[in-house]
Amino acid sequence: MFKLSFLRLTLLILIVVSSFYLLIIINQNNKITKLSKTKEIELSKPSIQKQREINTPIPCENKKYFSNENYGFKDEISLLNYFLTYKNYYDIEEYKNKIYINQTKYKIYKYPISKLTKKFSTFTPTIQETDINIKNLILKENVTDEYKLVYNKEYHTLILKKLRANMCEDFFQDYWGDYYKSKYSIDHGIVPFQPPKLKLPLNITKPLLTTPILYMHIPKCAGHTSYVLFENYFKGKGVIQLWTHPNPDVYYDVSKASNVILGHYQFGIHKVLPEKYKKTYSYMTMLRDPVDRVISHYYYHRNNPYDPEYQIARTSTFLEWLDRSPRGNNEMTRFLSGLTKDEEFKPNDETFHMALYHLRSMKFVGITERFKETIALLKFYVGIENHRIREKQNAAKIKHPEVPNHIIDTIKRKNHYDILLYEEALKMFERQIDIVGRDNFNDQLNKIL
Repeated sequence: MFKLSFLRLTLLILIVVSSFYLLIIINQNNKITKLSKTKEIELSKPSIQKQREINTPIPCENKKYFSNENYGFKDEISLLNYFLTYKNYYDIEEYKNKIYINQTKYKIYKYPISKLTKKFSTFTPTIQETDINIKNLILKENVTDEYKLVYNKEYHTLILKKLRANMCEDFFQDYWGDYYKSKYSIDHGIVPFQPPKLKLPLNITKPLLTTPILYMHIPKCAGHTSYVLFENYFKGKGVIQLWTHPNPDVYYDVSKASNVILGHYQFGIHKVLPEKYKKTYSYMTMLRDPVDRVISHYYYHRNNPYDPEYQIARTSTFLEWLDRSPRGNNEMTRFLSGLTKDEEFKPNDETFHMALYHLRSMKFVGITERFKETIALLKFYVGIENHRIREKQNAAKIKHPEVPNHIIDTIKRKNHYDILLYEEALKMFERQIDIVGRDNFNDQLNKIL
């Protein structure tokens, strides 16, 4: 009898405890569900009050860039870095309605921007294929891991292929990800996130760009002079100059460049930065009038016997060189896309869209033809202040013959992507002036001799 009563009591206790825990679990699930729904509403459908805040310019107070409201950004720097890129503003600001390129020289309407239709990267070899090739190389060289291949040239080639495959995949994912997010919001009556409109000019008591600065030096676009400016300003500390995209054997040197990494590398160098710099780097570059750049490039190769492309330029007429050399075919597009002449001898529509996307993601773009104005802007974006600067310190002192119109027309036809990118860069340049204030900009420009 006693045993039976004890069993009944034990069973009753188990039932009570189980019921208690069941109630706790149900309660927690309800809380999680409510929280999940709340967060979804906050992210995808801002309230009317929040929408007003987003569209209201933010005043600069107490020597800060913005007010205390960061609109979901982690801090002021994150919001600033978002705002400085044109990628988030090109289709909502007034610059899109103006043409800044020389309309006598370029009939911009002849170069419409095509729509991107491809949805996925077709770059080969893929990341997975390259990983297999790296594993095979490890077995071939009889080493324990790929770090032992850091000086192996075949390994360098594979790493660069993997980097470019990764960059292509990132572009398509980001491009179409942005597109479908916006489309989903519109289709479901949800107010899409509106990029914050900040009160201009911004506070310019300190440089706007965070370091390291990744300065992509497109050939024949005044990059050497820019390097001299950066080298002098930072007194050589944390500055490195590269002549090609870095291989793994120089990653250590790159990791020590805390201020500026300048060189003839394609877009994508941020992939090899140390983790501590991956949220603070700032891309910048300099673009040049496409026809002038091509002419300068041809005669530079033709008159420099030690240049690797001297022979092809010396033995070719201008028109022949335009067909034979990748430098005469949308070179700026190729650099900004992140691909090289080995992958894209002649850039296509997809290459152009990659280049345009990357250009708009940059926080500063200079213009070679407006070099003094670019130097004036660098005061506010980097901190460089040089009142005595020559136009170009690496200018080849070679007088070339006047180029006939039929050759200029051919240059335009073969560089139509570059023409579109140059126009976009001019829009970005005007925006950069407005960001720091035209009065501030003109005062600084007047100081440059």
